[in-house]
This record gives sequence, C-alpha cells and structure tokens, in this order.
Amino acid sequence: AGVALPLPVNAAPPAPGAPKLRWGIMGCASIARKNVRAMFLSPSAEVAAVASRSASKAEAWAAEHCPPGTAVYGSYEELLAAGDVDAVYAPLPTTLHLEWVPKIAAAGKHVLVEKPAGMSAADVAEMVKACKDNGVMFMDGVMFMHHLRLRKITAQVWGDASTFGVPELITSGFTFKADAAFLAGGNVRTSASGDPLGCLGDLGWYQIRFALCAHAYRWPAAARCTHMKRNAHGVPIDCAAEVYWERGGAEGSQTLRLQCSFLHPFRQWAEATGASSFLGVDDFVISRVDDAKFTVKTDGLSEFDLYPVGETQEFSTPEWRQEVAMFDTFAAEAALGEEALRGKDFWSYVTLATQSALDAVLQSDASGGEVAPVAPYPFA
Repeated sequence: AGVALPLPVNAAPPAPGAPKLRWGIMGCASIARKNVRAMFLSPSAEVAAVASRSASKAEAWAAEHCPPGTAVYGSYEELLAAGDVDAVYAPLPTTLHLEWVPKIAAAGKHVLVEKPAGMSAADVAEMVKACKDNGVMFMDGVMFMHHLRLRKITAQVWGDASTFGVPELITSGFTFKADAAFLAGGNVRTSASGDPLGCLGDLGWYQIRFALCAHAYRWPAAARCTHMKRNAHGVPIDCAAEVYWERGGAEGSQTLRLQCSFLHPFRQWAEATGASSFLGVDDFVISRVDDAKFTVKTDGLSEFDLYPVGETQEFSTPEWRQEVAMFDTFAAEAALGEEALRGKDFWSYVTLATQSALDAVLQSDASGGEVAPVAPYPFA
C-alpha cells in the first residue's frame, strides 16, 4: 500500500530561541562541504564538531568550512563520546557504513548517512535495527526528497485530485563524464574498497528513489539488469536496468527503465508516463535553486499526422534549497522522540526499498540478466 510523507517538506522552522540540532561531521568528504553549508542556512541545525582519522586533516577542513569554535577530533570514537553532539552526518565510504552507523546509534546520536546506504539491504536492515533499538533517527542523504517540487509531482501523479493514472513507464538518465583516472578507481565512487556499487549506487540510487515516489512508495517487486560495464576493479561504471512494480492483481507490471553512467555527458532527467499524459523533469537530482520546474504534457497528432498537438502545463517552485529543507525535516523528525523512532518510519522504509531494488539489479547481473525478485521489507 502507498504511504505519504510524514511531514510537509517545508517543515516549520523552530520557535525563536528553540535549541538547534547539534551536528557532528564524521569524515571530510567533498559532499560534506555542501551539507555543512546547508547547516549554516538551516534554522534547525548547527555545526558542532568535525572528526577525521587524521587530526591535522580535520583541523584543516574545519578551518576552511566550519565556524570558529567548532570542535575537532582526530578519531571517530572521540566524536561519538562528545556530549554536545546530537546527530552525526556520515559521508563515509559505503564499505564503512555497517561498522559506524550502529556505533553512532549506540552512542545515542541520530544518523544521516550518505547514499548508497550500504553494501546490501541486509546490511542496511542491521543499521536500521540499531537505530530503532536506540531510539534515534535514520535517514539517507537524498536531498530531492525534501524539495517542495516533489510534493507537487506526487500530487500530479497519485494525489487525491490526480487524473494522471498509475505510471505505466518511468524512464530516467543520470550520467556524468568522468576522466580516465576517476574511471580507473582514482575516486572513492569507483574504488572497490570505497563505494563498490559504483554508478548504480551513486546515480541509480536516485533514479530508483524517484520511481518509488511516483509509485506512491509501493515496495518494488523485481528487477533486471540489461547492461553492465565495470572497471578493472569490478565496480560498475555504466549500467542499464529495469525495476518492476506489480499492478495490484492486473496482468503485467509498471516499469522503471534507467541508465546511469560515468561515461556520458551530464544529464539528470526523469519522465513518468501515465494513461494519457506524461510528466517530465530535467533536473530531478540537483535542482535549479532559482526556479525548479516540471511539465505535464498531453500530446497527440493532428488529422493526417501533420503536426503535434496537445497541452503543456508547467509547474514552478522558485527559490527552494532542498539541502536546507533536508536538515529542517530531519530535526523535526528527530524531535518526535525515542518511542516514535523505534516504530516503523517512512525514512528507513524508503532507504530499504531503494537498497533492495538495487540488490535485485546486481543479482540479475550476476545471473546473466535474468529477472530477480526484490526481497520483502524486513520489518513487516
């Protein structure tokens, strides 16, 4: 069954004088710079500490990116022992998530983890269980989930007033052209010891998530890998795949058809095709801050097929910073308290659904392209 987002993506800012969620940064990855900036802009967050396995690296990184007075630690353990840190943002290599996310949870701190969340759905389930057992928040860092535009998109596709119909087909291309050193394993995203899921975990993760949103967050049924190219370390650098959702008793299935790659010029588009119209967005991951748009088109051909006819509606969301909204939403969710966070929650559910679909794509690739089932939700 479909579920709805638990909070408005534009979560209300805290009351004047309300305490902010105090964040510790575990690791000095490049993506952390963007999120530290978002913490500055969020009324719900403040940067409290930075940790690296190298004290000198943490000091240099904090001096460049953090406010004066930010605590600096030369080990992750020191960060977890800090009493003035409420939540930890972990932009660690994927191979380290299973080790450190449960440790963060055991320290009683909320967790924002970079995607892909883990090496497998079984690993992610272990992380989620650790967070639930300790009554702390777990979320992955998919920023577009917190954009007001996504609410508008889902309202068009499956909202109460929607005439779109269940999406029969979702297609998406998310690629960028990397250099030879990157492709050969010179970046964590192409390193077997860093992020061995490669382009599928780095880019395909977003495409699967977008399709989950369009399908009202229904759990996917199966997947098939139709093309896979790996580097010399066995890391995916170019992939095409399909993910399937059941129709709910009718014959056939609804399909996501994705291509993700480190080999092609930058593009980040997604399209959902309904019964008589289609919805398109050309910046669905890294949105334009000035005006994030999408279109809904109902097209056809004139008599004798001489020229296209139809109607195009354009929907606009100006001046919205999705990375800032992510920290506002996180703080509002974390404030729900231990009892609520121990139960079934939306954010761990969508992370597990994404990882489980990704697992099925990899299983299909290992079997020569046969359709592979998606494992069921582990906490049902």
